[in-house]
Order: sequence, then C-alpha cells, then structure tokens
Amino acid sequence: MFDKNRIIKEKLDTISNPTIFELGVNRGRSTNFFFDYIEANGGNLYSIDIKDCSKVLNSKKWNFLQSNDLDKKKILQQFPELNKGIDLLFIDSYHDPLHVRSLLSKWYYFVNKKGFIFFDDTESYLYRIKKNYFLSIINDSINHEIKNFYHQNYDQLIYTKYFHGSGLSEFYKISDLNTHPNKKKIWNYNPFIAKIYLYFKKLNFYLFKSNFKD
Repeated sequence: MFDKNRIIKEKLDTISNPTIFELGVNRGRSTNFFFDYIEANGGNLYSIDIKDCSKVLNSKKWNFLQSNDLDKKKILQQFPELNKGIDLLFIDSYHDPLHVRSLLSKWYYFVNKKGFIFFDDTESYLYRIKKNYFLSIINDSINHEIKNFYHQNYDQLIYTKYFHGSGLSEFYKISDLNTHPNKKKIWNYNPFIAKIYLYFKKLNFYLFKSNFKD
C-alpha cells in the first residue's frame, strides 16, 4: 500500500537529528507526523503557515511561525538556526506553480548536501478520474514547474516522482549547502510541430505496415 509518510520516514532515517522545515501546516497532518518522528529520533521541526496554526500541537519543542513562507527575512530572524542547513524541506502550502517556483528560488540555497525536498500533490490522475477540472490543472502545472526546475539543476539533483494518489515528488540534493539554483532557460520543442511530426510518423507506420500484409 502506498504511504507517503513511510517514504519520507525512510529518507529521514538516513539523517542524524534532521532539521525539518515544513511550509504549510493547515490541519497539521504532516506536522504531527514530523513531530512524532523527531520526538522518537531527535532533530528539530520548524513549521510555517500564513494562518495561525499554533494550536495544532501543544509542545514547546515545536517551532511554529505564522508568516508568508516567502518572507525569508522574517523567518530567518525568528529561526536563525535554518542558516546552518535544512535536511528536509517539505513544500505543501499555497498550491500554485509560481508560488512553488518562488519557494524553491528562496529556500533551495539552505538545503544541505544529501538533503531532501518533498512536494505534495504533484499528480493529476486521481482528479482526472473524478473529472475535477481545476485540481487537475493545478497539480499538472505544479508538476511541470518541478520538472522544469530539475532540468535547470540536472547536475545538482536526483528527482523521483511517486504517482499514486495525489502524487508526491522528491528532490535529493547532491550539491553543497549554500549553492544557488541555476536559472538557465531550457530549450523545448514547439508542441504544434511535434503534433505534425507524430502525425506523419504514424502515417508512415501504417503505410509501411500495409506493404507487408499477405
């Protein structure tokens, strides 16, 4: 059975006393999972949400800040420990491709070498089955943004996608802490030309096949 928490736990188990930076708390499902993990294994959890989610957990060991997760200055003033490096960055706040891109631009720099970045809700098939137009668009657009970022930073990352359910995507960082992400433009083909090419390739296949019929 597919279990996102099991996958994330397996990665956390490779790190001693991990620093977890969670963007998006909401009802606290992932927050409680991360907190239970550090309680049992050591480490620190820093959580950010634009809403007041301070009642999700009742523990002085939990580091919560109500803030826009793009406000890097405010967050680092509150949690200067993040400057030393993040072992696991969990992105599950505002579901918008431009927001995800902006978060990567701001926080990638602080992720340690051999650290992980996880993105929740990156697959649309579950919603296409239900014919949910808007969630399908959002998940596909976020997935596209993640893939594009990976292509721009191909030499710095290992990318894994888990397709089950609403999807989970993972970056494993192989570049050093305090490495800036690349912003180079990646060449792509014209989709209209691609359709024409595939049409003639298909036509050629059927013509070739018909010449070998008995």
